[in-house]
Amino acid sequence: MLKMDFSKKTEKKTQKKETSVEKDESSKATAKKKGKFKSSFKVGDTVVYPFHGVGKIEKTETHQVQGNDIDFFVINIPSNKMTIAVPIEMAEEKGIRHLISQAELDSALVHLKDKPDNSMDWKVRQQTNNSLVKKGDILSNIKVIVSLHSRNKEKELPLQERRIYDSSVTMLKTEMSIVMKITEEEAGEIIKSYLP
Repeated sequence: MLKMDFSKKTEKKTQKKETSVEKDESSKATAKKKGKFKSSFKVGDTVVYPFHGVGKIEKTETHQVQGNDIDFFVINIPSNKMTIAVPIEMAEEKGIRHLISQAELDSALVHLKDKPDNSMDWKVRQQTNNSLVKKGDILSNIKVIVSLHSRNKEKELPLQERRIYDSSVTMLKTEMSIVMKITEEEAGEIIKSYLP
């Protein structure tokens, strides 16, 4: 089953693939609908979707929501075994982005050597990392990895932080493997070589 995502940067992790439609968000999507919406994304693009991972836009579909036709991108995210339908006009608002270039990747990877701020208590650290993950850009993702990698060296991460860490590393490895045309295992080794 297809998961429909109308949420506005408040992601909920679900184990099952399910269709969820929030009325206020579907109303926003329908309110914007005045003819075809132009997007910087197209079918076939590989994109990064914050919280979910790297996926491919497989197709577009039109679904009727509250009596209105809404156009969706259908994105397959292999790392999470998910297929998500996102309203086309909300894709950028939700933080979905194109893959970065090799030059941008090279500039970003050096930040894996940055010194993290270990002065935050766990609650502030968790809020900060959640906010960074929601942003979806590669530097924010790297900040999460650096922070939690450093923390894990001192003390084993609690389950929730371990999930955020693993998800962030997987997202970086996947994007690196596509951009650099290497395996995810090789990308993982490169990440390890940068981390202190």
